[in-house]
Amino acid sequence: MDMTNLTWNWFKRGVSVGAAAVALTAAGAAVAAASNPGPGSPPALHMAMHHGGPSGGLGFRLGDDPQHVDRMVDRVARDLALSQAQADQIRAIARAAAQDLQGQRDKMRALKEQAARVWTQPQVDAAAVESMRQQHMALMDERSRRINRALLEISAVLTPEQRTQLVQRMQERRHERRQERHEGAHRRNAPPPTQ
Repeated sequence: MDMTNLTWNWFKRGVSVGAAAVALTAAGAAVAAASNPGPGSPPALHMAMHHGGPSGGLGFRLGDDPQHVDRMVDRVARDLALSQAQADQIRAIARAAAQDLQGQRDKMRALKEQAARVWTQPQVDAAAVESMRQQHMALMDERSRRINRALLEISAVLTPEQRTQLVQRMQERRHERRQERHEGAHRRNAPPPTQ
């Protein structure tokens, strides 16, 4: 087994409780965003769409490579019947965020490699572990701020109706993915067929 991934998984478990709290908060925010779009909707939109699901926000992953971002913007443009001007603005915002987030991914990768070295030493250095935890939290905070900024910029391009429609579509997709995972787990855990 790859020790880098094994030690990194143990390192990330310390963040799991916080992630569960964010997920619960996001569920409430998703309901609020879908049922009451208005002056306060961008922060609720951020909570529902960034923290509440694996897609990263507004239907695409802002940290992906530019070609992937372009495909996702095209899909969102089709789904929401965006004007060409809206699609172009969103594409520029998403590309800029993707570029910024690539640097953060590189930093996270280096931190992951450092964690593997620290956790596999004969004597684990508690100060180094704490330092890595703080660096990890700082990187996640930086990422969250950058994504939030992009989501706010994108939300200003969309109409309130388009934002509401997008939240509804993302909730549907999230439900479908959850259902697929649930069905996959049942297939994996099912006893082998008898012959």
